[in-house]
Amino acid sequence: MADDTHQAEVDDGFRAIGLYFVRFSQLVMRMRQFMASRLTIGRDPIELGELAFAGAMAQQVADSFFSMCRFDGELDDDEQGVANLLRKAVNDQITRRNYFAHGDWWIGHAPDSGAAPELVRVTPKSRQGDFAVLETYPPDKLDPWSEEIAELIDDITEFGTLALGLPMVVPAPEGPGWTISQERLYRVSDVFVFHRGKAGRHKQPATFTRDGPKADEVRPRRRAR
Repeated sequence: MADDTHQAEVDDGFRAIGLYFVRFSQLVMRMRQFMASRLTIGRDPIELGELAFAGAMAQQVADSFFSMCRFDGELDDDEQGVANLLRKAVNDQITRRNYFAHGDWWIGHAPDSGAAPELVRVTPKSRQGDFAVLETYPPDKLDPWSEEIAELIDDITEFGTLALGLPMVVPAPEGPGWTISQERLYRVSDVFVFHRGKAGRHKQPATFTRDGPKADEVRPRRRAR
């Protein structure tokens, strides 16, 4: 029974690690798809655009995506504020993914050593500091980060659609159901509202909300959880 419990915990650890990396890949894929759609819509197969970014690393995809959104969306100051917050969130995820991807994962290598995944980073240092760092990442820590990426994908999906002028999903004009809008019918500020941060003693970070003047006119891009 003890061995079965340990194996179940090991399996859950592998699941949590795999889910995290799959979620991250979906984030990069979504940004790449939006750029490919924008470059080919109404003209060429989307695969042609996908090929242009096929060999790009995650940071290159993110840099190109947000630059295209800024250029093509003609973002005003508040819209750029939303873009900046999303870009920071994406960059933070890239930093974390790189940290995870370039370390050695130890998990369940001995029944008496615990089943939670451990990440070992060995870094050559010539002056000071530890040469190796070992950190434990149990599923209940990895899973919330995977959900965090899923929520970021939701925001990136809607922001990218708006900034790049792609069709939105809107209520059908006649009867129930949904339809696709024309291109460039909405802009970022129609859906997202930027809230500036506060400095000083009661410092508050900048945020954004999905309650713009036309937010109810489009279906939120929310994936099944």
